[in-house]
Parts: sequence; structure tokens; C-alpha cells
Amino acid sequence: MADSLDAQRRTRSRPADGSPLVTVVVPLFNDVRHISDALRSVMAQSYTNLEVIVVDDGSTDASVDVATKLIARDDRFRLIRHLKNTGLSAARNTGLMAAEGRYITFLDSDDFLFPHSIADRVGTLRNIANERVAGVFCGVVPVPEHANLLFVPSSLDFSAQRVSLLNAGGECPFNSHAGMFRTDILRTMGGFDETFLHGAEDWDFWQRLLRHGYLFDPSPRIGAAYRQKAGSMVRTMPAAHVETGMRLLERAYAPMDEDQVVPNTPHVFRESLGDVTRDVTLTKRMIYYLPLAYMKSSEEYGRVLDRLDGELLVYGFTDQAIGQMIGAGLHRALATGGEMSDEYATVFRNAVRRMMTDLRRKMAAPAKSSDQPVFVSRTLLAACTRKQAIVMADIAKELAARDIRASLLSLETLAGDQGVEAYWIGQGLPFTRLSTALLQWRQRDARTNLVFMRPFDRQLSALAALCSGSIVEVTDDGAPYQVVDGSPTIVPHASIDVAALPEGASALALQFAERSEGANDPDMVFPFVSRTDRDDMPPYASDTHELAALKDKYSGKRCFILGNGPSLNQTDLDQLGNEFTFAVNGIFHKNLPFDPTFYVVEDTAFMDENLEPIRAMKADYKLFPTIYRQKLGQDAGVSAFFAMNRGFYEKTSPYFCVPRFSFDAAKQVFCGQSVTHINLQLAHYFGFDEVYLVGMDFSYEIPSSAKRKGDIIVSTQADPNHFHPDYFGPGRTWKDPKLDRVKLNYQLARDVFAASGRRIFNASVGGKLDVFPRVDFDALFEGTAKPHAGSRN
Repeated sequence: MADSLDAQRRTRSRPADGSPLVTVVVPLFNDVRHISDALRSVMAQSYTNLEVIVVDDGSTDASVDVATKLIARDDRFRLIRHLKNTGLSAARNTGLMAAEGRYITFLDSDDFLFPHSIADRVGTLRNIANERVAGVFCGVVPVPEHANLLFVPSSLDFSAQRVSLLNAGGECPFNSHAGMFRTDILRTMGGFDETFLHGAEDWDFWQRLLRHGYLFDPSPRIGAAYRQKAGSMVRTMPAAHVETGMRLLERAYAPMDEDQVVPNTPHVFRESLGDVTRDVTLTKRMIYYLPLAYMKSSEEYGRVLDRLDGELLVYGFTDQAIGQMIGAGLHRALATGGEMSDEYATVFRNAVRRMMTDLRRKMAAPAKSSDQPVFVSRTLLAACTRKQAIVMADIAKELAARDIRASLLSLETLAGDQGVEAYWIGQGLPFTRLSTALLQWRQRDARTNLVFMRPFDRQLSALAALCSGSIVEVTDDGAPYQVVDGSPTIVPHASIDVAALPEGASALALQFAERSEGANDPDMVFPFVSRTDRDDMPPYASDTHELAALKDKYSGKRCFILGNGPSLNQTDLDQLGNEFTFAVNGIFHKNLPFDPTFYVVEDTAFMDENLEPIRAMKADYKLFPTIYRQKLGQDAGVSAFFAMNRGFYEKTSPYFCVPRFSFDAAKQVFCGQSVTHINLQLAHYFGFDEVYLVGMDFSYEIPSSAKRKGDIIVSTQADPNHFHPDYFGPGRTWKDPKLDRVKLNYQLARDVFAASGRRIFNASVGGKLDVFPRVDFDALFEGTAKPHAGSRN
């Protein structure tokens, strides 16, 4: 199958109306060995009216590169990237919220489908009119780890009974990729529980569906392979899996908490599974005795019939089983001994027909939807940065003390690790994520308030459009993040000064009495948030291990980041010989009295026009974006390549002009209009406590003679903006520095360092940079007869 697919290299198009019937969600994390088989097996499906959403959950190997090349062949496929690894449940929920198909199925990246798999399940599901049936499931066959797409089981026949809460018995009824479901039901049920990090998240979800009265029907054939890997989660963490299983079974055999009830579902089994099983046993006995009551009198028959629960009949029995019990009861009532005259046979058939008709009428009654009351109000405390995480945690504690329902909301799954969740986890505070928050909107008609701070991204602005309650901004005069062109907007209904917290949280609660106009459908918001026309980050894997080896290596040390402004010529650089230093771009034009510790280049035009001096540059660590790996080659002395996220520059990105600061440079760093912003992220990741900026004049002059096309500038004269006239001399290409946007990122970096108990200082001579506190450069070395404690010696 794989060979034929390669030969055809076909591209399947969506229907003319652009609406696929089926969505296939493929979560992916560091599975470069198997992702190709998984995607090819979907490409080879006989059923073609589908879309495929590959959700990369923060892979650090070449998985995304492999997936991207395959996706480019088929316009039914698209990629959504989590910039932070948040687990299998979160990846599936992202796909669930972005899905356009009426039906949805999931395929793990290490498994694969047989060509008829989707066609079989679609055919079965489309022919089911029972609203209680949430989905169907096919057979799954285990295969060795080395199996490929040519594997076909000896038999494809599959036979199973309808799955209900009763016959599932609290167990997991089928594998995650065996099922195909109605998308709207999975959304209404809130998706997968993202707290399950060691497997069994599918087991939990199917049981929640069953407990709310949903059913699963079998399809006729084996449709998928389950790859048995030596390093699978079940094999590497059996104890954790057992503990999770105990947790789920204990939940099944306990009454349901009211706050777990989802309204407008077929039937909520609030009782424990043990109690429901007892009731079914009693119902079985009632069915057996129903014929005896029927033969005695109409009154006796009516009494027994009235006591029978139609819902238990639906979930506990099949027509065949009920017929057999009625037949056995009639034989006993008629004392036939198993043999009947023609007269008795007629009576028998009429009695069976009457009782089956009455029982089917009870079973056909409308499902009892839950009557769970809606929440009066809830509050989401959103954080995009570490500083915001600290502020929102304080507000959450204050509101909790006042019995006000509030949830901390992280946006890191799509935005990337910015230290938010790590802080809350360290404080032992529960939190929710965007996909979960959006899915919960569908469960309950709750009035939702949103509390936010600047800066924020388009995820948050889209979320604000949903809020049916108040939108409150926590303002901070100490960090006046200016709005630049392209920044997202949120119009707050009220505001509160961060300086007034936590006492101000009381006033904050009072603001929630205000109400906004209506709310939008979350289905219309999430696809906008999760898709971009251009990927912010290239698929090439970073040198994760090399970069991770530098994490916190310099904790307690200080470093100097060298800018290339004219003031560098007024700085005694000899004093930096024993210091840790970051140098950038054209520093090779300066005859430095030392080799810098780190050397970094961001700009593409600069790389193209200065490739040889960049390759020849000496430094302890040469660090470059992954997009330059092939360009620089093997002999440039590069220590590591890092993934560079360009969302700040891309107008199609939800993060256009939105400053971000990475807490995991081994995964990625964020562009911020200046290579210095990248160096500040690296310095933070490497553990430096104090950072001093040198040669940062923060002042540019664009000569009138320069040739300009948009943001691209070509010099025609000596460079007035750097320490050397040839830096961007005649014929050199550079870009509009847009200092307002640089300042936006510097403000964020300043607050991130402060929130981590660290500092950034401006030690430049003169200049116009006012974001960081100033220190005298020479004073940093006064009275040091020996190297500074933070020096390299």
C-alpha cells in the first residue's frame, strides 16, 4: 500500500462545498519512526470526504519535518502546532475544537488504519437513527512494532455487541482509534480530561459518555492496527497505569458528583455502577415475573409494568434477551413443561407480542435529559506571561476566600512556554487551558467573566468575544505596554490597578455584576485561533540536547550583551575579558580583545550578505536559528541550532506584534524585532541572574540617500547607526528597526526577569534606551583586583 501511494503521489481535494463529513485527528509527539505510516494509511482510505488534522504536541525531533512533507501532498491535511508539550488529551482536544467534520475519529501517530476503516465506520454510523448512540467502533488488531502498512490480518471479521454502561462494567470498551463519533457530542461532553498524563484518557472519556446515557455500536470489520512498542506508556509505567485504572474504577463504583453532570444528555446514571447493576438485576426478575402477572390479571400486569424503568430496559437488555425472559416466564405461568397445544401456542404468541409491544413503548419514550442547574457565574483569570501568572494567582486566592468560582487560564499550549504553568504548578494551583475552557462553554449556559492583563494575544481576544459576563483589565502603570499596529484588541468593561491587589480583588468581584452583550459560538472562534496561513516556526528540529545542557548552567552569574551601536566605541571593552558575553551580527567588524562566550545571528539578510565572516567568527558557543543549518554547513563551528518562532513578524499569525518570552529555549525562542530579545531569552534559560546591556544606543537614523522598499533598506553611504561605518555600508541590506516594537519586547523581558527574581540593566554609554535601570559601566569593575565573582575564570 505504501509503495502504491508513493507511485501515485496523489492529491485529494475536498468537496466543492468545502465541508468534510469526517475529521481524523492525529496527535503527534516525537514519533519520527511511525508518523509516515499513520498519515499514509489515512491517505490510502477508500473513503475520501474527510479532513485530517495533525496536532504536533511540541515535538523536538524531526517528526514535524516528516509530517509537513506528507501534508504538502494532500490538501485535506493540515497541521496545528502546540508550542508546548501538554499531553495526548490536550492534542486531541485541540483537534476536536478545530474539526469541521460531522463525525470525528482519532489515530495515534504510532498506529495505522486499514483502507476500508473509515468507510466501514461511516456507513455504520450514518445508518443509526438512535440519538443515544454517540458513535461506533471497529475491531483493532495488535501488531509487532516493526509491522508496516502491508500487514493484513488473517481475518477481517469483527463481531461485538452494543456497548452500554452496564456491559462495559467500568472497563475501557475499545482503543482510542477504534471509535468514530458525532463531533457535537464529544464537544458537549467537554473533550478529554487533560489531567490524565499517563494514559487511560480514552478510557475515562468513554466511561463519561456511557454514564451520561450514550451507547456505542460495532461496525462489521477490523479496521485498525495497534502497534505494540517496547517503549509504550503501558510498558514503561505499569504502576502509574494501574493507579489510574484504580482511580477510574473507583469513580465508576461511586455516585456521580453533581458538578460532573452534563445537561441535555440522554440519561445520567447518578448512582454508582454497583447500584445500577443491582437495579438491572431486579429489572431482570421483574421481566421474568411480568408474564405471571399478565396471566393473573390486568391489574396485576399493570402494577408490574408500571414499575419497570424504560431507561434500564434500554441500557441493560437487548430485544432478544427480553424475549427469552418473557418466553421463560410464560412457560412457567402456563405450566407447559416446554410443550404446548395449538391453543396454548396461540395464547403464548399473543402474550409475547403484547408484552414486547408494551416494553418497546416504554423503551421508546424520550430520553430523560439531565436537569443539572447551570452555573450562575464563573471567572477566567487569564495569563500569557510569568508576571501575569503571579498576579492572577493572587486574585484567584482572594476570590476563593470569598467563595467566588474562578479558574486560572493558561494560553501556553498554542503560544509556547512562557513560565505561566510552571509557576502555578509550583504554587500547587489548579488551572485550565484554552481548549478545555472553550469546550466547557458548550456544556453549560454559564455566565463567564474574563480578567486579563497586557500584553495579550489573539487567542485571548477571541476568547473575550465569547464572554457573556464582565471583561476586567488589571492595569499596571509600571508596564505600559503600548499598542502597535496589528496588535489584538480587547475592550474591557472595567479595570483595576495591580497596585491595589490583593485588597482590590474585593472591588474586582463587585465589577462582575456588570454584563456584556451576548456571546459568540466557540466553534467560530477556535479555528481562527488555531490556524495560520503561514507556520510561525519552521519544522526543522532544534538541537535540543545541546541547548538543554546549558539550562541554568550559569545560575548566579552575570553576563553582558553587546549591542552594536556607536557608543560601543566609547566603552572600555578590555574589562569584559573575564566576563560572560553575548555578541551578535557584525561584531566581527570590531577588533574585540576577547572571544565572546556566545555569538548569535537572527537576521536573514545579514546572514546572506556576511556568510563567510559569520562562519569564521570565534566564540565559545555559536548559536543560530535552525533555518541556517544547511546554509552554514558542517565546518562553521556551530554549537547548536535553536528553533526561532517568527510569529511576531507574520501578519497571519495570532501573535503578530504580540511580545512573547520563552522559558524553554531548547524548544524555541521568540523573535521580538531585535536579536537582543533572543539573547535575553537565552540568558534567562542559561540561568544568568544579572544581565547588562552595552552598546544599546536605541537610536537609528535612516539616511535620505538610502533606497527603501517597505521595511527593506539598502544603504548607499557609510553607516551612521553602528560602531563601524562599513557595518551597513554602501550596498548592504538592513531592515527598519521599528524601535516601538523593540521596546514592547524589552518591557516584557524586564518584567519576566523581575518575576524570576533577576534583573536587566542598561550599562550603555548615553543612548535613548529607558526601559531598564541605568548603571555606570566602569563602576561595575571598580575595586576588583581579581576577576568578578560572576566572571568566566
